[in-house]
Amino acid sequence: MRNAPELAPTSPAQRLGTPWGAALRFVTLAAVVFTLGNATWAAWDQDITYDEPFHLGWPRRLLEERNDGREQFRFDSKTPALLPAVILRKSLERAGVESDQILRFSTRLPSVALLGLVLLLVFRLARTDEPGTAWTGLLLAALDANLAAHASIATTDLAYALVVLLFAALLTRRRSWLSFALLTGVLLGAALAVKYTALLLFPIALFALLRRSASGRERLWSCAVAALAACFTACTLYLWVGVMTPVGSIPLQSPVLKTLAAAAPSLRLPLPRGVLTGIDLSIDHNRPELWTSYVFGADHRGGIWYYFLAQWLMKTPL
Repeated sequence: MRNAPELAPTSPAQRLGTPWGAALRFVTLAAVVFTLGNATWAAWDQDITYDEPFHLGWPRRLLEERNDGREQFRFDSKTPALLPAVILRKSLERAGVESDQILRFSTRLPSVALLGLVLLLVFRLARTDEPGTAWTGLLLAALDANLAAHASIATTDLAYALVVLLFAALLTRRRSWLSFALLTGVLLGAALAVKYTALLLFPIALFALLRRSASGRERLWSCAVAALAACFTACTLYLWVGVMTPVGSIPLQSPVLKTLAAAAPSLRLPLPRGVLTGIDLSIDHNRPELWTSYVFGADHRGGIWYYFLAQWLMKTPL
């Protein structure tokens, strides 16, 4: 009598326990090890890039001199995101390390660590009732050359990716309106201290806050809590430099912000001055004599209003 054929696994756990599931786990873990190793080796081996001295120079001045000025062109949009890299390098310098390669490597190690956190968070976010989904998502992220490349230099991209993923994770969790508002504010403040395209997260956050609240009173309180948490977080990450500066005394460049400041010059914003000047210069530098915006296969002399939105929508999924 012939044996009956074995039935295919029916539960997700059984399917992941098949040879195909084991192969997926092995390939994914190998890809993760390769990506982290590749980023680490590149961080050690490759020479300094053009932007890294500016990414490190601005937060170093902020830490040592409490100077948030942006008089240099390449300081236009720099943030405190690389303060951990600056602190690590300063610690090695105080310890007597003089090797340029070691010091350069130390400024890139936080980016490699952020890559590991991003991959871990991708795995957590991709978990569903079908366990193979998480492993597939992790494999795709580990094979993305963009992540490994940005993890090998001192820049803000991995930090911003982590904040966006944390924000996405928060949106998928069930929490009380108060804890949701508090965590939303903390993440928005952290995002502002990393990259100014974080402003595009604010409409999403507002929609989520209003949706999570059951009454009009809760909506008002949730927005207020989120705003306070965002301000406090941003001020803390900017080391409380330039907080509550009258807008009339800030050297603004973009016409739109200059007009708003002229309307209320004595207004004191509960945010670091560096946030406003960073946004201001990012807007002002979108001029034909400085840049040509390239979007969707076409050059746009003088910039286009939807440039940052288009780039954000394309780059954030990556």
